[in-house]
Amino acid sequence: MNYSRDLTGKAFHPGFRPQLRPKQMLKMGIFGGTYFARRPQDWRELPADWRKGIEQLLPEKHYDPLRNCFKVRAGLTYREWNSNGWLRSCDPLGWFQWYCRYTLGPRCDDDERQIKRWCSYRRHIGMLLQTCRRRSARLDDAIVAPVSRQALLHWAYDPYLNNLARPSLPERQKRWHFAVLSPSTLALRDRSISRNPVQIASRTQ
Repeated sequence: MNYSRDLTGKAFHPGFRPQLRPKQMLKMGIFGGTYFARRPQDWRELPADWRKGIEQLLPEKHYDPLRNCFKVRAGLTYREWNSNGWLRSCDPLGWFQWYCRYTLGPRCDDDERQIKRWCSYRRHIGMLLQTCRRRSARLDDAIVAPVSRQALLHWAYDPYLNNLARPSLPERQKRWHFAVLSPSTLALRDRSISRNPVQIASRTQ
C-alpha cells in the first residue's frame, strides 16, 4: 500500500508515497530500539498507541539487533548521520523523526529535502530485486539480504516487496515481472516477456 495523506487527511507531497506508516515501522522493529534515546522528550510527543510496548530509548551502545524486524544491524550511527550533514535542527534525530511529524500533520521548510532523500533511497529496491533474481529467490524471502530489507524498512519501504511483484509462472519456473516507477505512480504491471524479468528503475534526486 502507498500512503498519500497524513493522519489529519492532508495530502502528502505528490512525489512522496511511503509504503508504511511510522506506527507500522515501530511495531515491526527498527533502529535496534535506540532511535529516540538522545531525545526522550521527542519520543513522548508521539501518540501513545505508537509507543505502546515499543522500546526506542536504549542507549546507542546497547543497540539490539534482535529488536529489529530482520534481527540484524542496518544503517549508520547517529555520529555518522551528523558528520554527513544529514541532520537539521527542526528534526535533530533525522529522517524518521521528520516522517513521524509529517505523518501527524506539521509541515516545515525541510520537507522537500527529506522527500528527495526518500526518493533517492528507492534505488535500493532495485538492488534487492536483482539479488533475489540472482538467487532465484522469492521477493518476500526474509532470508535473502536481511540487512538491505531492514534498511528499506527504516525508509518506510515495504521490505518484503509485496506490492512490487508476484510470481507469474509455477514455482519451479518462477520468473518475476515488475516495474519500479516514479514515486507518484509506483505500480505493479504484468509484462509479456519471454525469459527475463524487466526492471524499470527511477531515481529522483
